[in-house]
Amino acid sequence: MRRDAGQLLWRPLSAPQAKFVASTEFEVLYGGAKGGAKTESLVIAPLQQIAHPRFKGLLLREKWDELKEIHARCKTYYSAVGATFHGGDSQWRFPSGAFVEIGYLEDDADLKRYQGREWTFVGFDELGNLKDELTWAKMLAEIRSPDPALIRMARGTANPGGKAHAWLKQRMIVATDRGRTVARDPTTGLARRFIPSKVTDNPIYANDAQYMAVLRGLPDTQRRQLLDGDWDAGEGMALDELSRAVHLIPPRAVPDWWYQWGALDIGFGHCWCFAWAAMSPDGRAYVCDSLHGQRDRYDEVARRIVEQVPPAVLANVVCDNYARQEGSRGHRDRTPSVMELFSEYGIMMAEANQRRVLGLNNLRLWLGWRLADGKTKTPRLRFFDTPGNRLTFDCLERMVVDPKNVEDVLKVHADAQGRGGDDPYDTVRYLMAAHPYTPNEPVTPDPVGPDRDPAHWLPRDPDDTDPDDPNPETIGGLSYGF
Repeated sequence: MRRDAGQLLWRPLSAPQAKFVASTEFEVLYGGAKGGAKTESLVIAPLQQIAHPRFKGLLLREKWDELKEIHARCKTYYSAVGATFHGGDSQWRFPSGAFVEIGYLEDDADLKRYQGREWTFVGFDELGNLKDELTWAKMLAEIRSPDPALIRMARGTANPGGKAHAWLKQRMIVATDRGRTVARDPTTGLARRFIPSKVTDNPIYANDAQYMAVLRGLPDTQRRQLLDGDWDAGEGMALDELSRAVHLIPPRAVPDWWYQWGALDIGFGHCWCFAWAAMSPDGRAYVCDSLHGQRDRYDEVARRIVEQVPPAVLANVVCDNYARQEGSRGHRDRTPSVMELFSEYGIMMAEANQRRVLGLNNLRLWLGWRLADGKTKTPRLRFFDTPGNRLTFDCLERMVVDPKNVEDVLKVHADAQGRGGDDPYDTVRYLMAAHPYTPNEPVTPDPVGPDRDPAHWLPRDPDDTDPDDPNPETIGGLSYGF
């Protein structure tokens, strides 16, 4: 990139950096490891279009006091091409009339500063710190231009492990096969691209023995994230042992004599979720399936549950406290609560244990499968691989630790279309809080795992303990099709 007089203004430090600056896809994420010159790349990227008088660029960080590095880089490169800084508007204005504004975006409350202004370019430095994907999606909705000659761009930089780790990984890393392909937004069809970078791509830091030694000396998870750019390293994830390979299993028929129960997180504007589980006699739990919806009348929710959930579950349902509020048959207006309404459909509910921190830790215990000695075990809680449970699992994977209370999960809400939110997580938390974890490990083989020998099953009749009894009515595995 050169100045008007032909002098060299900037040269990329690496091939990934050059790809990022030259990319033309609508949404591009650059980064991974520390030291990839991400901030500089983001500052340079708008310069491709500053000759156009209608170009409007916006560079963001999560907080105002984090913008010093961006301002310093802008002063170096923007002033070199004739731009002047106007502090009142926090804008770098170029001779053509184009400008790049510097701002901050932490949540939806900050969006109003940028709405309705036809941004050509939006760049977010350290996008991994933006907790809510919906805030980013709403910011992207402000990218437009009446001039088709302008290329509209959304750009972000990030390291693994921030508040956005879960949603950013799914949106940009998994969707693009870790940068091997260009993905398409399932709703808009707009292109998404991930360009990975590592510290070794930057010759300045790659040759800095002290800096490299500091990165190599980090604890394992942080080292994998910041040195290797590993998005599978789970620091910051609320449920860091959650694994599709471990916790999702093929659906099976459940013996009707197993204990079964359900949990409901109700909502109308917010999403609702109902999940139900079965417990084997030796204490293994299986989330059989889950239902999801939004903007459904409560009677419609009740009917759907009755139609799709086994009858044995309906007498054992726990629910959030909203379901019991705002109603009592004793009130003068005679308006029933959700709990009372559902009882008319045969769904008997009790209030769930909603203590958030205890519920989170209880769920971690149920999901645990890694042992301190490096060995592994079969987790006590798994999910049948159904479309409904996939949606629930997606939500569980998105949950991150609340930076203001590291003992809890960060609270997030769905948008008007039902995207995002933590309602399925709350549902599973209620579900398992109804059966607190006990340290007694199962002593019989897993009845739905690879070792499904019916001779090792617990018999249906407690008095019949003979595993060699050929009578299939007394062997759970033969009676119920496992």
